[in-house]
Amino acid sequence: MGNETIMISVPLESFSAVVEALTKIKIMERSVLESKYGPSKKEIAAILGFELSPEGAEGT
Repeated sequence: MGNETIMISVPLESFSAVVEALTKIKIMERSVLESKYGPSKKEIAAILGFELSPEGAEGT
């Protein structure tokens, strides 16, 4: 395929979700690369936008 460009139509909501997911992946990548031991469960949850349950917070 080389440098061929293919145009597609995608609903804006789907496009926005993909951009948000890619942004979170890039933040996670930076966190992993900059940390000596890697991100904790709590840091991962914060990056991905959710809170851990009390059981899931153990070991952070």
